[in-house]
Amino acid sequence: MPARGTAEARLDSSVPSGGYALWGLDRPSLYTCETTVLDGATALHVKSDRFGFRKVEVRGTALLLNGEPVRLNGYNRVGDDRVAGATEPTYLVRRDLDRMKAAGAGLMRIHHVPQTPELLDYADEIGMLLIEEIPVWGTGANLDPADEVTRAELRDMIRRDYNHPSVIAWSVANEIRGTSAEGMTFVREMIAHIKSTLDSTRLCTYVSNTYAGAATPGAEALQYTDFACLNMYGNFAGNVDHVHGLYPDKPIFVSEYSSDSFTFPTSREDVDFRTTSDAAALAYPSRPWVVGSSHWTFNDYRSGYGGSSPDQVRGWGIQNVWGRRKRAYAQLQATNALVGLGLLSSGGLTVLSLSVKDGPARILRGHRLAWQVTDAAGTVIDGRLLPLPDIAPGSPTLQRAVRWTDPGTAVRQRLTLLAPSGHEVAVSTLDVRVPAAPTISSVQAANGAVRVVFDRVANADGYRVLASTGATSADTINGFADVTLANGVAAQVRVVAFNGAGTSAASAPVTVTPGGTLALPPKIQDVVPVDGGLVLGFIVAPGAADHQVEVQGGPSFTTTLKGSVRIVTSGSAVRVKGDNTVWSAYVSPSGGFAAHGALAADDRVAVRITPDPFAERYEVTATGGGRTVTRVVESSAVELLTVAGLVADIAQSVVVRCGTSGGWSDPVTVATRTVPVLPAGAPATPTGLGSSTSGGVTTLVWSPVPGAAGYLVAATDCGSLPTTVVTSAASLVVGAASAVAGVAYRVTAIGEGGVSAASAGYVVPGTPGPRQVTVTPLDTAADCAGNVRYRETGTWLASSLPGVDGTPSRYSNTAGSSATWAPTLRAAGTYRVEVWVPASSSSTTAAAYQVTHAGGTASLTVNQVSVGGSWYTLGTWSFVQGASGKVVLTAGTTFARASAVRFTPA
Repeated sequence: MPARGTAEARLDSSVPSGGYALWGLDRPSLYTCETTVLDGATALHVKSDRFGFRKVEVRGTALLLNGEPVRLNGYNRVGDDRVAGATEPTYLVRRDLDRMKAAGAGLMRIHHVPQTPELLDYADEIGMLLIEEIPVWGTGANLDPADEVTRAELRDMIRRDYNHPSVIAWSVANEIRGTSAEGMTFVREMIAHIKSTLDSTRLCTYVSNTYAGAATPGAEALQYTDFACLNMYGNFAGNVDHVHGLYPDKPIFVSEYSSDSFTFPTSREDVDFRTTSDAAALAYPSRPWVVGSSHWTFNDYRSGYGGSSPDQVRGWGIQNVWGRRKRAYAQLQATNALVGLGLLSSGGLTVLSLSVKDGPARILRGHRLAWQVTDAAGTVIDGRLLPLPDIAPGSPTLQRAVRWTDPGTAVRQRLTLLAPSGHEVAVSTLDVRVPAAPTISSVQAANGAVRVVFDRVANADGYRVLASTGATSADTINGFADVTLANGVAAQVRVVAFNGAGTSAASAPVTVTPGGTLALPPKIQDVVPVDGGLVLGFIVAPGAADHQVEVQGGPSFTTTLKGSVRIVTSGSAVRVKGDNTVWSAYVSPSGGFAAHGALAADDRVAVRITPDPFAERYEVTATGGGRTVTRVVESSAVELLTVAGLVADIAQSVVVRCGTSGGWSDPVTVATRTVPVLPAGAPATPTGLGSSTSGGVTTLVWSPVPGAAGYLVAATDCGSLPTTVVTSAASLVVGAASAVAGVAYRVTAIGEGGVSAASAGYVVPGTPGPRQVTVTPLDTAADCAGNVRYRETGTWLASSLPGVDGTPSRYSNTAGSSATWAPTLRAAGTYRVEVWVPASSSSTTAAAYQVTHAGGTASLTVNQVSVGGSWYTLGTWSFVQGASGKVVLTAGTTFARASAVRFTPA
């Protein structure tokens, strides 16, 4: 090679079978290739790069990773932050990818520009699949396939990022004129150039938004891709069906979707924002040729496009521009989770369940159930880490049990699915008690309204302000709420917190009198410490031309900046007002690393933390039983820090430090104990079922099973009865003799190691009387009377929103489609008829129900938005014995939801 010249050389090598581990989503094994230039024995230059062994391929309409089909969802992420700009510091990249992974991200066209190497490195480390794309975008894009700039961008991206196993495909364009001759030529030539010259190993695609205009396969540039990438903002089912009709042998990936509108009020930037995209995404799971979808977007971002909010923000995201997760985050986390989790608890025994969903799917390896109980302060009282077998799509429901003692202070049980990467990728909670009462910190009075600022409490799902006048605020997850009051009239205001167990006691009251002509102040989103001062984030006040900012104890100044301002100060508290508003309360930077206790297994512990907003990594050291184990967790926003390799049933002192760009924090110590070695396998099957009746009450009994933590008792009849959880006692009071006569019971023993087979059935003797019957979408098989209790006509689809007690729910927006609940009643009588639908803001407000009873039919209209999440009574009627009574729900053009109907003797 001549001096200052260049040359390329290819070196081929082979690795023997068994000499390497495959890179995958759960076990992203990485290796390092190091190249050294030597002058004799002197190293002149050393270059190293990481890589992984994995195979990605398309087979028919399936996408395969290492020979296994995957259907995965994800998010688009815009590299923008109100403090860091587009510089992508380590803490920011890791924080966002950690949260994306926890919210179900597995496959995504992450953005329509090449990504920073640090982001790709981290995707390699935690196991994500990415499609990377050059910035050929829009109807005005240069579509010359020979253009030197375009080819250089493509070449540089592929050469730089070739070794990243997370990158599975290259995309050559986004939203170009894909049905034009120029667009089709560009895509064909660019993909051919990649495969012949740059990378023959990866899949190639382009992202289309012009597919709807293609009447034939040859009329769209998608014909040249290995799989179709589609952007869509409506007609979600129709769009994928249309493209599947054009290319029936090609997988489809929805590279962008959202059903939220193209208008951007500032309310979309607030953490209280709920998305409708959770319902839109339900179009995809029932279509197996759709291998995934990527929501637009994960994060809100600053934009100069027309129609952006007054804060210059496009509020598409489930996380706002200040890194705060909106209500929408939990919605899409549930939608994208690969499994559903459930908790059922009684008398010191909690049964944990995991069911595989029909939507996004892949084999899960090395996951654990993480269960915890916390008190009113959020401190962990008890917690377990339970190993799981590999879980494949279609696997039966898994159940495990934990025994624990409630000291009288337990508030919330929380169950998560803990991935090997440390991310909690599915969540379920069960509240035992209400949260603590909040404390009001300040009140701002304005014209016709007040803002109440309060300290948030642990284990609360939201807050509400109550005024002595009867006025209330909207529910919020913010640390403040606004309530409308009359000017000049003094009122007392209080705050309550609520969760699934109910509403807390009210805070101490504060008396306030609205008045004047000024409006409520801007809503402060965040105060962030930076070198030499603070960055203040706020939602601009409606109608304000500019804003005044004041540091506590210092001067004030006026700014025309929208939504954020950097303040040079040594102070720590700041407030803001619009030129037409009162002052806000002073706000200081919040957050910071904190540890709340630990969860334990026999060989490991996991410390529950609140992550530091600037964390880059954590160090965990556990000492116990003469053994010390240290682990560095290279993550930013995981909330469980696990250290393994410990001695069973030994007290452990666990020391945790948080690492930022400025160094390590002071250590925090948590005391915990590993549990004894778990019993191997499931308990034996219960035997000896029988019953006794005393005083008209029947008790079911059976022989105790050694090693069982408790028992599940399932009652089956020609109606549906709930499963009951029993503690270690080998008996259960099942109810009045007339109510349980003729009911068949089966008992299952359950422990931390698994669940036994169900016992032989036992039928309680006697003459049946009226009893409660619940019908759900699971009841599609004929019962003992030959009656199918749940039936559908028209088009109904599975919902990601769980039904009552974790049963499935369904939805339809196809007018005329019907769902029918027809219980088999073992005795005539008067019954109260109730319906249950999941809570969702996208449900219909005019659900049309018809109840057929002994006296005729009754038609009712129900607002499913307002009654969602609880039982709602349709009415009380007389019914004859048998299956002639029924409830029918007829869908319209908005989302009608079908879950459970319950008949209870009145």
